[in-house]
Amino acid sequence: MVSVEDLELFDLFQWLGKGRLAASLANCNQSTVSRGTMRVHDCFRGGLGPAGRAAPGQVSDQLLAMERKIHQLHRFIRQSRLRLHSTHWTNQILQSRLPEAWIVNPLQCVEPCVDAIELLDCHVIDALITEGIQRPTDDDERYTCFDLYQSPVQLVASPGSVLAHERGLSLGDVGRLAQIAPQDYMCRQAKECAKQLFHAVFEPTAGLEDRSGLAAMAWSIPTFSLVDTLVVPVDYGIDYSHRYVESLVVLIGNDSMPAVYQLVEYLRSIFHSLAKQGMAIAVN
Repeated sequence: MVSVEDLELFDLFQWLGKGRLAASLANCNQSTVSRGTMRVHDCFRGGLGPAGRAAPGQVSDQLLAMERKIHQLHRFIRQSRLRLHSTHWTNQILQSRLPEAWIVNPLQCVEPCVDAIELLDCHVIDALITEGIQRPTDDDERYTCFDLYQSPVQLVASPGSVLAHERGLSLGDVGRLAQIAPQDYMCRQAKECAKQLFHAVFEPTAGLEDRSGLAAMAWSIPTFSLVDTLVVPVDYGIDYSHRYVESLVVLIGNDSMPAVYQLVEYLRSIFHSLAKQGMAIAVN
């Protein structure tokens, strides 16, 4: 058995990847995180790998999984310090007004080193807000997904961009004069999806080895204005129909927990409020 405090420090470090971020979320110093992490390592000898997990089948792996599951149940019963990993978009809102039962990843931790779904599987985190590309499929019986909102996707650029204030651009104009530059805080899958989407819609001119001189564009959504107001939509002459979706994902056994229900209702109320203020989002 390990203490609640030590396993929390160990798992915060596995989740956030940096001792200083784990310390900030645990309200302690980095040396305390290091000591707690070492005590857990000593308790579960056998070479802990990604997400603090040992090789499959090892006793330490089974014991650690049991400990984590027990500690997660403890958090849900107490409705205290439940761990939510959020997208950068929604995290901007939650940093200042998160329900008391939950803590959320710092804005500096855009994406954990270990896949967030794996952290959810291992009981390291308790809930995950996903971008559409990360969302488990509806027939995956391991998870329950609560779709929160959807919004149109638009192309944006900085106000100083050569194409930012042009009107009636054709798809060929954008493909010839622009390049896609996904935002740094998008998840890895979303960055790749953004590139594929740009190429599928605009068919950039082939054979250009150096595209550094082209205008930098990014796919964005209405809530991007909550993150960075220094962008303007690019007018390329069509009403693009792709939609961005965010969902709250929990393990199937935790979907009926009161804290999860309260979080879903709270998140949807926030997005309802933004929609009433005129933001182009549809709340599920």
